[in-house]
Amino acid sequence: MEIVSSIKMLKGGKAAGLDNISPETLKADPNLSSDIFSGLFGKIWEEEKMPQDLNESYMEKLPRRGDCWVCKECRGISFNLMSVVGKVPNRIILICY
Repeated sequence: MEIVSSIKMLKGGKAAGLDNISPETLKADPNLSSDIFSGLFGKIWEEEKMPQDLNESYMEKLPRRGDCWVCKECRGISFNLMSVVGKVPNRIILICY
């Protein structure tokens, strides 16, 4: 039940993550997506850690001013291109706690 509600809560019209799975793909049939996620969550539960590819995001350097080759004059920004598949278990954890 939490998996289906978490999938339904995903915002549509957003960019797909690094795995190229869009929220609309999961929301097309939440029950089928939930069945697929059940196996993934079983694996996460047994290993007690998230798969690395679900935690990856895209990092880019943006210049504050001047030359970006000087570390003090740049800042890193992490675009929220986290995997949509990774957002579902994160949302369930937030719902449960």
